[in-house]
Amino acid sequence: MIYLVLLHFLAAGAAPVLVKLVGRRAFLLLALVPAASFAWLVPHVARVTDGGGVHEQHVAWIPTIGLDLDLVITPLSGVLSLVVTGVGALVLVYCTWYFRPSDTEIWRFSGVLTAFAGAMLGLVLSDNVYVLYISGSSQPSCRSC
Repeated sequence: MIYLVLLHFLAAGAAPVLVKLVGRRAFLLLALVPAASFAWLVPHVARVTDGGGVHEQHVAWIPTIGLDLDLVITPLSGVLSLVVTGVGALVLVYCTWYFRPSDTEIWRFSGVLTAFAGAMLGLVLSDNVYVLYISGSSQPSCRSC
């Protein structure tokens, strides 16, 4: 699951270059990322909603302070992830015809919109959104060092 989120951010980084090369048709290429995520998620969400166990992934991000990325597909997060990726793909396809060929600032918008879709996917799959605040507040302050 972490690869799905990373794929969105890699596509967001490549989006401005794609727009400079192929213009507004780059949105069609960018729409393939959330569409592929949607296709990957469908069988996993179907298994979870049919009574199978949750699908979890644990990645140690900064182990020295106990900061980990935990992603999980539960019935609710699975449905929301399908909504996020499905709508994200449709919005990116729609952008192909929404913008005029002469629009000069779509290179920036393409990256931001793709990164937003990835952030939303990471948000609905995350199992510990508050770990940044919890781990930061549980560390001793500098005054007690």
